[in-house]
Amino acid sequence: MVEPLFFKESFVKRHEKGRKLKAEGKLLMGLTCTYIPEELLIASGAMPVKVSGSLGGTPRADSYLPVNICSTMRSILEASLKGDYDYLDGVIFSNSCDNMGRCFDRWKLHLSYSYLHFFNTPHSKTSNAFKRYLYEVKKLKKSLETFLKVEVPEDELRKAINLLNEERLLLSKLYELRTEDPPLLTGVEAFYILAYSITYPKEEVLKSLRELVKEPPKLRSEFKDRPRVLVSCSIIDNEAKLISMVEDSGGIVVVDDTCTGTRYFEGLVKTSSPPLEAIAERYLNKVPCAFTQHGEERFAYLKELIKRYHVEGVILYCVKFCDTYLFDAPMLMEELKDIGIPATLIEWSHVEAWWAPLKTRVEAFIESLR
Repeated sequence: MVEPLFFKESFVKRHEKGRKLKAEGKLLMGLTCTYIPEELLIASGAMPVKVSGSLGGTPRADSYLPVNICSTMRSILEASLKGDYDYLDGVIFSNSCDNMGRCFDRWKLHLSYSYLHFFNTPHSKTSNAFKRYLYEVKKLKKSLETFLKVEVPEDELRKAINLLNEERLLLSKLYELRTEDPPLLTGVEAFYILAYSITYPKEEVLKSLRELVKEPPKLRSEFKDRPRVLVSCSIIDNEAKLISMVEDSGGIVVVDDTCTGTRYFEGLVKTSSPPLEAIAERYLNKVPCAFTQHGEERFAYLKELIKRYHVEGVILYCVKFCDTYLFDAPMLMEELKDIGIPATLIEWSHVEAWWAPLKTRVEAFIESLR
């Protein structure tokens, strides 16, 4: 039986695991965004690793970035400048926001990875956007084949599709455990399950997820009747600080709307279509991030989550200087107000000086839900 603590302990040791795999000859490729298709990496023989930063100061990154760059991009650059990701063979960026797009240039200038690729993600779901995304998928495939000196056959793409579809289904089943009262998984436990899933070899991930689905945690009465919270933001990386803040304050995070949560695993790749077209369709049409033109779809998705998980309050966490989510937040707050769901918007940063006042605001919000 796999205990939820296993996933946290494994994630904490992810860099050790990465270096061990590298020493064994495994190719590891970093990703900065969930709009970059993992199937292509797996089919080419590489292991995808979601790159994340740490809480705390970023003195090295601050030397290269202007003051109005979000702390997420700062912390990721800081981690690489420190050597945390010295086991990666390369990193793939997306233009999911201006900060990420421009930080790609800094990585090219100041880091010595053998392979850096820029994936030009469209910001809409039109027919022209699909053609653009498919072009980027084909371009990435060719780029990986050239760098790795391999050819990616269609049958390997189909194997990778099936592998990741199973992971998505298992994660969906685990999230369903949180619809109960009390939920069988806390928000912190779910965070580390996802964090483990996007940084470890998929074969190990699937084995652990299958075991947890087969034997989920037992019901814990201490979480019954707590205010049920949905957390919405871009990503929660490295530590479950934002989620643990809610649960330490007496709430329980029963679901999330994040790129390192539901938006990572919602939606399957069709197995009946040509692989590259099916991959492009799934990634472009998955639950949209705030950088796309389809905010109304994400708002509708949040309302569906609120109903399915019996959510009583929503916390919008926005990283300071994250323009895409800060512009999105007022519209989402109005949508939630219209359906009678209490919500609060909280700006945060990876710098720890921000955390004490945030805790006070979270505590006050949880108390208001009682």
